[in-house]
Amino acid sequence: MATALRLGTAFAVVLLVGGEAAAQLPTAPPPHPALADVAAEYRRLGLPVPPPGAALVRVNWWRDNGRETAAPYLLGFRIPPAGPGDEPRYFIGSGQRLAGVYIPPDRVETVAPTTRALDRLDVYPPDQLCLAVHCHFRGWDDLARGLYLKSLEHLDGPPVRELREIKWSIWQGRVNERGSDRAEIYRQLRPLADVAPPDVGQLVTHPHLLRRLELTIAPRTAKPGTPEALIDDLVDYWHDNEDRANESGREAYWKLVELGFDAVPALLDHLDDERHTYALVEGFSGFICRPVLVRDLAGEIVYRLAEGRIEGVHVPASQRGVWLDPKLARKWWEGARGVDEGKWLGDRIWRADGPGGAVQTPNENVLRALGAKHPKRLRAAYEEYLADPRKRGAAGGGEFVGPILASRLSREEKLGLFVGGASAGEVWQRVPALRGLAGLDPVVSRRHLLLALREAVPRLERGEWELGDPTPLVALVARARDRDCWDALAAAVRTVPYDMRRHFLRHLGPPVPPGRPDPLRRERIRFLVEFLDDRTAGLGEEEGDRVEIRDFATSQLMGVLGFPVERDSENGVEHDPALGPLMRFVLRGAVRQAAGRELARPGR
Repeated sequence: MATALRLGTAFAVVLLVGGEAAAQLPTAPPPHPALADVAAEYRRLGLPVPPPGAALVRVNWWRDNGRETAAPYLLGFRIPPAGPGDEPRYFIGSGQRLAGVYIPPDRVETVAPTTRALDRLDVYPPDQLCLAVHCHFRGWDDLARGLYLKSLEHLDGPPVRELREIKWSIWQGRVNERGSDRAEIYRQLRPLADVAPPDVGQLVTHPHLLRRLELTIAPRTAKPGTPEALIDDLVDYWHDNEDRANESGREAYWKLVELGFDAVPALLDHLDDERHTYALVEGFSGFICRPVLVRDLAGEIVYRLAEGRIEGVHVPASQRGVWLDPKLARKWWEGARGVDEGKWLGDRIWRADGPGGAVQTPNENVLRALGAKHPKRLRAAYEEYLADPRKRGAAGGGEFVGPILASRLSREEKLGLFVGGASAGEVWQRVPALRGLAGLDPVVSRRHLLLALREAVPRLERGEWELGDPTPLVALVARARDRDCWDALAAAVRTVPYDMRRHFLRHLGPPVPPGRPDPLRRERIRFLVEFLDDRTAGLGEEEGDRVEIRDFATSQLMGVLGFPVERDSENGVEHDPALGPLMRFVLRGAVRQAAGRELARPGR
């Protein structure tokens, strides 16, 4: 099994240029500008520089199966931690390459600012150019010259143009950063488009960016409280990928949804609105596809209220937002605006996804509109969901939680619905209702969570139930802050098959990124210790690799307790199958003792 430290495939693009020995500095064919002139342009463009106290370091970036490549190093600056518990940051090139990436300290070495630092480097050429400027600013002339000459061999264009490309890339990347100042971004990018002839290649790829920014920062004129004003507020829309229940960035979106048909005329007028939001569409493997524009959200709201009755639209399930043909959308509206809204929405709660409509999921936008304007229909829909095992098995119920909590139903009605949901179906089907209960009455939610977990154990042992995804279940147990709930979860996990057991243990292993404050640290340790005697064996990550649960739990505990460990591409800890029986025995004993010492300390 590969035990390489892979710091993310998205960053592998930096490993393009082979390093050369420091004694064989390259020479660039003239003419090219003097480094001092390039540095002056760098400063004029306001490009970032590492702080004065940052040390020059080499980062051992690439290693596979324990074997280093011929050129494994990046060169840059280490910025000290901002405060207690924080990790150092690394400033490579323009400062964007390793932003937010955890790097184990043993992969970093301080180096002297001489040409020896160039040995075995594998650095992206524009980063070499930036590093050359940084070294020039510090008076490290030999190293600066060596980096500059190496960059000139591989840059796609003249150095000054590369600096402009870097500035464009930095500021363009901030357009969708939550809370960024779009007016300042526009002020920084506008001059780059005025170069005659334009030499920023990304202007060709993104010719619309400046125009869209102009629209986004233009003064708003809509009357407060109107659908138009809410549509203006969509420029501040964002969605929390780590906590889907966090709706703080979607308030204007849901207010428009809750207006139902009353918002449709204004939304139709914005199906070509190209203003930016703070959201991005993620495609396959998490790669960013495109920014989400106001028109996408306006189209999505209309399309979902119409429940697919608008012609000529295909909505990829992985994307956020919908592009509608305004003519076809208005054609649908001409036929729909005269009907009874409550009946229309009530008849379109369930969306058929599977062949012949066999699999159905509820339309959350329709549920939101019902909760705000026709709450009795929402209550009836949820009761229908609870009474129909086929719908429960297909949907999961999560789509109902937000609409019920936001609805005009009374608190007692909401509690009654969620108590019913917390008692129906398998554990994974109860989790959404338990989450809804936690938002209304944490004590009632905790009681029903404990009952569900204890009821699950015999059903799981008989193979009648499944436990489901650990993410929402562990989050719910953590929110309960109850040791009995943690113990009940551990008892349930001990009954599930090998692969699912490993999945839960991995989820309760060291958090990502390492070294950050972890409010669940004590419970992680207690939970994992429960499995140090579990000898259940199965196949590991690679074919033929047999791993016992107790050894996998040991690896996770090592990561939590701060033992040196190798991490995979997601900074998760994997068991090393190369360890022999004696070493596995020694490690189990060591982590058991370390865990015991930590749990013996005063704590909650």
